[in-house]
Amino acid sequence: MQHNVYQLVYTKVPPGESPWNIMDFHTVFYPVDVISGGDVNDIEKMIHKPQVDGFKEKFTVFFKEISGKNYLALLYIIDLPDDRDVFGRGGLFLCHGFLFPPELWMEAQTPLSLFHLVEDRVFTGLEVLLDSKMVDKNKGSIRPICIGNYSQSKMDWPPLSDRFKLKLVFYLFKAARGYHELPNLILYGCSDDISGLLDELFFYIPDELKVNLGWDSAFDGGTLYNYPLKIVGFYEERPYGGEQILVDLSTGKIDYPSALSHLFHPESAYEKWLESCNETLSKEDVEAAYRLSLLLEGEEKVPIGDSMPVLRSFAQVNMGLVESLFNEKFLDTFGLEVCGVSPEVMLEFIIEGVYSASIVKTVESLVIDNSLIDEEINLPTEITSRSKILDIIQRIWHGVDVSDDFGALEPEEQCDIIIYLIKTGLLLNYDVWDDFEGNDLLRDWIDLIEVFSKTDNSPEVNSEDYTTHGEVTENDGGKFIYSSEKSGGPFEKIRGLLEIFLSLFR
Repeated sequence: MQHNVYQLVYTKVPPGESPWNIMDFHTVFYPVDVISGGDVNDIEKMIHKPQVDGFKEKFTVFFKEISGKNYLALLYIIDLPDDRDVFGRGGLFLCHGFLFPPELWMEAQTPLSLFHLVEDRVFTGLEVLLDSKMVDKNKGSIRPICIGNYSQSKMDWPPLSDRFKLKLVFYLFKAARGYHELPNLILYGCSDDISGLLDELFFYIPDELKVNLGWDSAFDGGTLYNYPLKIVGFYEERPYGGEQILVDLSTGKIDYPSALSHLFHPESAYEKWLESCNETLSKEDVEAAYRLSLLLEGEEKVPIGDSMPVLRSFAQVNMGLVESLFNEKFLDTFGLEVCGVSPEVMLEFIIEGVYSASIVKTVESLVIDNSLIDEEINLPTEITSRSKILDIIQRIWHGVDVSDDFGALEPEEQCDIIIYLIKTGLLLNYDVWDDFEGNDLLRDWIDLIEVFSKTDNSPEVNSEDYTTHGEVTENDGGKFIYSSEKSGGPFEKIRGLLEIFLSLFR
């Protein structure tokens, strides 16, 4: 599939060469059928030539909405030291702008990585421009550059271990989210270094937020009062106007008052994940982590398939928020609280609810290990329909014959149900279990329990070892996630007996 990269050129040409009969600097050529005059005016506001000696070239990068689509604008501004206007005056420059559609820039790792697609089309002087077959001098239009199938090679980026860069990403993230009225970020350094740094840091900003950011790498002597961009660089003459935060690239120092320190520290779930991440990252990881952050903030539902690579690290660093949301949702779904669930299982359940793949096994263990019965837990159909064990247990609660389904289970699954029936005492309910006479394994357990329940040979068991009140406890290596208090009686001896023979089945 081909994509059009639209072009525009801002400079000063001889009066007779301007389709608009303008003598001063203006947008000489642009795609007149695509971009309106208002769009052109907005773009022209971003164009600034630094009034310093030795200026040669720079980038200005931002996003511009055109016809409902966010285009990435790369303005490549070059000095024209050898060109003169009709009066013989110097000071001419040329801005060649490129507008990349979202189909291209969202595939790219960083904004400036797209420049190589158009670099050989840059106009390097007025003569080259006016002789080009790309421009229509009568209409003032310029043809787009057609880019064929484009897919930038996937690559992993290093984690942000550099604290200086990490702080700047925190500022960029907050600025992109419209975090109050942020001060202007003024970067001191050469234009190439500033563009290189910001281009790198843009990788860590999700695509949805990038469109709210932009930078001018050399804004020497400019005024910020009415300038649309809040992130600018300089090397000789510092920009003036508005509240400023100075960043010195040579020393890695960010000069800000203590009242603004929060701008350079993590606040959102995404920022906390980014700070703690110590593994290489792909663009997909960045996008997934941001969507997970939105989920925890209650802003959107996240497709689990896109988020799996970062589930574990994201959940661990945001454990407090994840636990709170998980407990609320689990209680609402199953009617009880639970402890000891892994971070990734909790986050997956927050995302997918009862359709989470991992929550089924968690509920199976919860019911079996803690002898939960009908009155103590709700089992939604979405759970029992994906668990043979829970489906059988639920039907046992309701007095339904399950002998055929029980016989079709794997031996390990049968043992899980037998253990559950022993621990709850349901195994001695002969009205339910008459149909199990043919199951040797089950019959052996019934006989064994009958013997011990009628004698005093049962081992001494302290029921408190196995009874908790919503807390994680351990006994002989066995972990109990949750248990409600059971009444005393002969079934306490059965539980003790079970612990002795449990090793036969696990």
